Amino acid sequence: MNNFEILSSAAEVSIKAWGATRAGLLKSALQGMFSVAGAHYVDGGAEQKRRFEIKGADFTALVAAILNQALTVSATQHEAYQDLSFELVTETEVKGFFVGRPVTEFKTQLKSVVAQELEIKRRDDEKWEAIVKFEI
Repeated sequence: MNNFEILSSAAEVSIKAWGATRAGLLKSALQGMFSVAGAHYVDGGAEQKRRFEIKGADFTALVAAILNQALTVSATQHEAYQDLSFELVTETEVKGFFVGRPVTEFKTQLKSVVAQELEIKRRDDEKWEAIVKFEI
């Protein structure tokens, strides 16, 4: 089951993602982002892991930074990421690996997260939720 929902319209691309933990929210947002990008995978492409270490002023800044880093690494490595493997997740720092596979192209080219419109909250059921809008 996906922990994200695509909220896109003709004018913008956005997702709603959620998770029981900060790590869960980050994974769901990453999966939603690459789902909306529409990756076309290389047949038989081997799984790849790309290391990241990211800091942010707060958790909202951290979410924007990790998603933007995933887009940057994706563009340079021609890969799409379906998972994150974490070594550390705090409110202001995350370390681990992007886990994904090679791609031939994306249906939609996402440029970046619109950080000033990123909304993150803790819901009444204690799950984390984010609304993420992307520049295309």
